[in-house]
Amino acid sequence: MSAHAVRRLRSSDSATASEVEVGGDRSRGWIDVLAFHPETGTLLVIELKTEIHDLGQIERSLGRYKREAFAAARRLGWRPKRATGCLLLLASRANDDRVASNRASIDDGFRIRARELGDIIAGGLIPPRTRAIAMIDPASRRRAWCRPLWIDGRRSPAPYADYADFLRALGDPRRRTR
Repeated sequence: MSAHAVRRLRSSDSATASEVEVGGDRSRGWIDVLAFHPETGTLLVIELKTEIHDLGQIERSLGRYKREAFAAARRLGWRPKRATGCLLLLASRANDDRVASNRASIDDGFRIRARELGDIIAGGLIPPRTRAIAMIDPASRRRAWCRPLWIDGRRSPAPYADYADFLRALGDPRRRTR
C-alpha cells in the first residue's frame, strides 16, 4: 500500500519519504509516508492501515506524528507551512463496516474526505485543524485514487472483503481491479 501511495503522490508533484522516524528514546515512532507539496507548503502525515483495530490509537498516533512532522520535514530539507494527518485505509468491506460502526468519531475527527483530499494532493490548501480519511485500492489504476468511504455515499462496493481477500487477489490477475 505504501508504494502505491508514494507513486501516486509523486505523480502529483509531491516529494515523499517513507517510514520517517520521529520521537526520541522513550516514544519512538515511524510516519508511514510524509508527503510535501513544495508549491503550497502542504505537508501530509499519512498513516496507512489495512484494517482498523483501534480508532483511538490511530487518532493518537496521527496527532503525535503531526506534532513531530515539522521537525522531520526540516531534516529532509522541506519547509512546510501547514500539515494535516491522513488516514488511508485499504478499500475493503471490513473497513467500511468498521468505519460505519465508528461513524460519529470518524465524522468528528476526520473532516476532510476523499474528494477534498484529492484536491489537496493536487495542490490545494488544507482547512485548519482537521484530519483526512479516504480508502485506497493498491491494485487500481483509476485516476481518482483516493476513494470515498461507504458512509460518504460511494456507490460501488469495496473491491475486497478484508485484508486476506486483498492478499488473495494480488496472486490472482483475474481479480485485480482497474
